[in-house]
Amino acid sequence: MSVPEADLGTRSDTSRAVAFSDAIFAIIITLLVLDLRVPDVPPGRLLSGLLEQWPSYIAYLASYSYVAVVWLNHKATFNRIKQADRGLHWVNLFVLFSTALLPFPTIVVSDALQEHNNTDQRVAVAFYALIGAMLCAAWLAFFHYLARNPDLLKEQVSRTPSFAPSGSVPSPGSSCTSSRVWSATSSRR
Repeated sequence: MSVPEADLGTRSDTSRAVAFSDAIFAIIITLLVLDLRVPDVPPGRLLSGLLEQWPSYIAYLASYSYVAVVWLNHKATFNRIKQADRGLHWVNLFVLFSTALLPFPTIVVSDALQEHNNTDQRVAVAFYALIGAMLCAAWLAFFHYLARNPDLLKEQVSRTPSFAPSGSVPSPGSSCTSSRVWSATSSRR
């Protein structure tokens, strides 16, 4: 497939976008672990101090898993893209921006759970959900852009989204991508 002359110089392979994205994901995961701290307790109370910080561990595990699912979806998606243009780079940056916000609500949820205030806990979880919704919107924009620009996809990739097989259950935190799958199909032409 030939690239229109107007696109010369604006399209590239995906290797730099993937490398940049992987670096961002690595930074995000590193930021998540920074909230795990040694408790400030008197000698002999380390075990109880560590156990009192259980919300930090749960928040870290949940957000690490969420970022891992986003990374896996990102990797699978870019394996189906043959080239990127400026628009795809922008929607990719929106996905990365939304993902990079996750460490902040993670800390907010962790702190709210440790303070035992129900109102603050509800606000913290709603804030986390809001960032999740933003990330979902970013993925929807990403796939919408690919649907409008199918020439960016590899030849063996279906040009229309197919829905997940009936009976399949999307994984939690799948960033809205498991309900739509860009399937690789064999060329039978």
